[in-house]
Amino acid sequence: MKTKQELIQEAFIKLIGEDKFNLIKAHIQEDGWCVMFDEDSNKITPTFKELGLQYDLSLSDTDRISNIGGTLWRPKSLAGIETNNGWTRIGSEDDLPKEDGTYYVMTKDGMKSLYWMSGMGKRYNVKKWMEYKPTHFQKEVIPPPPIY
Repeated sequence: MKTKQELIQEAFIKLIGEDKFNLIKAHIQEDGWCVMFDEDSNKITPTFKELGLQYDLSLSDTDRISNIGGTLWRPKSLAGIETNNGWTRIGSEDDLPKEDGTYYVMTKDGMKSLYWMSGMGKRYNVKKWMEYKPTHFQKEVIPPPPIY
């Protein structure tokens, strides 16, 4: 499985090519946002036009935010990377859930729904979960009732 940084790099290279990526990579933040202008409107990296990208965001493959901290942009394919779309990566038994409940669990064979019990049942749960070789989990959330 690829790391977050590898996915960010791949998304930028796919969008603008490796040569242009190398021009901006020092200005790409942890969650894939690239600083184009700083808070004082100083140009930090090449503009969309200089990178060969559409400026009209409705036609573009990029997301952009402008605020008091400056102007940032990133490939649209990185949407959700901040939270890994709600999934917690399991690198070891220490990463397993901390609270009781039913969880979606990603395994090499697909997604399963498993119950997690802490306390006296924890030892059994660790063994059972690890048999599936889990890579990620996300707590099942009961959706709110319909409005009408």
